[in-house]
Amino acid sequence: MTNGEAVHKPEPQVVWRVVALTALALLARAVMLGHKGLWQDEVFSVLFARPGNAEFWSVLKTAEMNMALYYLVLREWMKFFTSDAAVRALSVIPGVLTVPVVYALGARLYSRRVGMWAAGLLAVNACAVVYSQEARGYSMLVLFTTLSCWAFLRVVERSAGLDWTLYVIFTICAFYCHFYLVFVILAQICALGLLPAGRVPWKGLLASWALIAVGMIPGMRLVLLSHGANLWWLPRPGILEVYRTLTFLAAESGKAVGAVLAVLFLVLIGIAIAAAWKLRGRSEESFRAGFAVMGLLVPMIATMVLSVWRPLFFHRFLIICLVPFLLLAAAGLDEIRNRAWRVSFGVAVLLLSLVATEMSYLKVREDWRGAAGFTLMSPSDPVVFYIKDAAAPFAYYRERLGKPLAEGQAIPLELYPDSIKLAARYPRIWLVHFPDTKTNGPHLIQAMEGGYRLCEQAGFKGMTVSLWARDACPSNP
Repeated sequence: MTNGEAVHKPEPQVVWRVVALTALALLARAVMLGHKGLWQDEVFSVLFARPGNAEFWSVLKTAEMNMALYYLVLREWMKFFTSDAAVRALSVIPGVLTVPVVYALGARLYSRRVGMWAAGLLAVNACAVVYSQEARGYSMLVLFTTLSCWAFLRVVERSAGLDWTLYVIFTICAFYCHFYLVFVILAQICALGLLPAGRVPWKGLLASWALIAVGMIPGMRLVLLSHGANLWWLPRPGILEVYRTLTFLAAESGKAVGAVLAVLFLVLIGIAIAAAWKLRGRSEESFRAGFAVMGLLVPMIATMVLSVWRPLFFHRFLIICLVPFLLLAAAGLDEIRNRAWRVSFGVAVLLLSLVATEMSYLKVREDWRGAAGFTLMSPSDPVVFYIKDAAAPFAYYRERLGKPLAEGQAIPLELYPDSIKLAARYPRIWLVHFPDTKTNGPHLIQAMEGGYRLCEQAGFKGMTVSLWARDACPSNP
């Protein structure tokens, strides 16, 4: 099975167009890379992977193997690069490299034009940009997932020895970027059902899957032993989470631009699926047309069904569906026969994607840098945390700002449920109220007023920081 456009040597103009789109992707991902401070999960990545963490290997083996490959690379990266922008730059690299791989995948499945559209959509897609600017393993996951699918197609088409090796390596790497890669493998298996039985290289595939399974043993062992305990916080999925997933893939946001983009993408994807349906049956053409359909729908359906037993459907983890999502949109564009309509539709999607990407640069998840900086007006006072997990990102930025928290200076509020007892020991405190919600904010303030008076307060994204004094407030805190 071969796609004629994909196997011939690309023309120079095609190469330059892919290079231009890759450069655009680099520009989109390098803009304002250090403008925002790290949020809680990013700080965890840095604290966990930094070379001085003596517990790294034991924790990696027993609890944090899900993004093991990213943590291992980040640990080496941070021996040379430690600023917020530099740490995030590690995620920029796979984010940019995915663009030419998506072109190659689209050209092999459909045509060079579809591959070019898909690469262009990925270059400016806000979801791809946001997670290429985050100190987490998601952009690396997207790269290796795409490479796994690319190698899988080559295996099915050619069954060459190098292709088998690449398929095994890329798939195992993707698995150790995130365990949800198993749903991508499931989608690949389902796609084989679209091929004539005699065209499936079962012997080689079974051998590859056996090797992949062996490579996945440490990670799967951790999953089975933990019984999915790390996902305790996932809510039961509903219509809202489905909508959130669609807007996440379209624009990383459910706001107005994200909603419009989601509708446009759904129209294009619907066109592509309708075209694939016309080829239903078991043929090489049906396999190529249905491969991205399986890549998009199988992980979503599987995680939704499994959520009946334990919640698994979650938009951020379904970033494994991003490339099939964009490939189908590009294929849908190509199905629009009127050139003026096709170009207009494509340009509209690209421009709205650029708008969503621009908006993402100013979107702050949590402003720990600002919160820590606010307390420098009185850096020696104890810092009380409403949620004890908030101590790590706060302490990280106090350290970065040159005023690290002393031993015992960070205090979980749960140790002092009575503010009067707290005031008896600490005449003045900083209170970091995170997460900042409307429901518990007034209650917390009322409880604090039993032993303190409010002196200073400032709101930051996701949190409120306040200074409380037992007696008179300092005139110049």
